[in-house]
Amino acid sequence: MAAPSLPGLAARVGPAGHVLVTDIDPRFLESLQALNLEVRRHDIATDPLPEAAFDLVHSRLVLLHLPEREKALARMVAALKPGGWLVDEEFDSSIDLVSSAYPEEVYSKTYVAMARTMDSRGVDRRFGRRLFGRLRAHGLVDVNAEGRTFMWHSGSSGVSLLRSNYEQLRSTMIDAGYITEADFNQDLAGLDDPGFMMPSPILWTAWGRRP
Repeated sequence: MAAPSLPGLAARVGPAGHVLVTDIDPRFLESLQALNLEVRRHDIATDPLPEAAFDLVHSRLVLLHLPEREKALARMVAALKPGGWLVDEEFDSSIDLVSSAYPEEVYSKTYVAMARTMDSRGVDRRFGRRLFGRLRAHGLVDVNAEGRTFMWHSGSSGVSLLRSNYEQLRSTMIDAGYITEADFNQDLAGLDDPGFMMPSPILWTAWGRRP
């Protein structure tokens, strides 16, 4: 099942429909424009959602970061109308695809340091793999899942995501002693190398329907 796009959803539901987009920091969503699209500052771990209100609930790369992930998932399930669908996408980065034997792929010390940082913060790096079982456990039916991996290379959206994560965690990784500043700077510059390539974590997409 393909992930829905926000403009596509807004067009599909039509003028009588409503698309609610929530984020704990919605400043990157301010450019979204549609009469039937609402952007709301919202913490899925603590803030309520309308119950039995939506035909589709979609989340991407959120739950694995939350200590309250089960509570957040229950809140999303409760927001579905009977017969509504939940689609969630999460990484499984617990399988080591980075320390590859293929010489053309890059083994990044910063990527390993980032994984250690996530583990120390309680991120469930296996959560993508667990999605299928968690949707069943929350009472959804017609549950299915698929996993994909991508080759990230210089100029790709995957490398843009990697760069943002590196820069956000820079001080934390260096202060914890997981990586030196010199190695970090070398890895960050390496993302611009035209020869850079590495496999992404497995991106799991799971979906299920509320009875």
